[in-house]
Amino acid sequence: MAVDEGSLKVTIRISPEDLNLLEDYMMEHGIENRSDCIREAIRLLVEKDNAEDCSQTGLFVHLSEIQKATLKGLVDLGIAVSEEEFVRRILLEKIIPASEVDSAINNAFRLAQKQSALK
Repeated sequence: MAVDEGSLKVTIRISPEDLNLLEDYMMEHGIENRSDCIREAIRLLVEKDNAEDCSQTGLFVHLSEIQKATLKGLVDLGIAVSEEEFVRRILLEKIIPASEVDSAINNAFRLAQKQSALK
């Protein structure tokens, strides 16, 4: 991973055991330098923490870069109001049968008609 010129250098102290864990992980995953490994570990830790925060209020789904770019493109084209709205809409379309949606619309319309007649 390329580091931009504005990045800061940080020195850390770790135990020999932690260094061995780091180097073993790097070898197993083909990571060539410690800085890249530590940067990725920080990102994953923050992402995991954010996912745990979301799990208390909703659902967190990790998407690939191409999936995120696709959702952004749909918003940019005006097909979706937001990425979240589009995902929610597609999920509902897959979970709730069309017949149930039609029935709910008919029931809502009948209720609106009754309420209007009462006025």
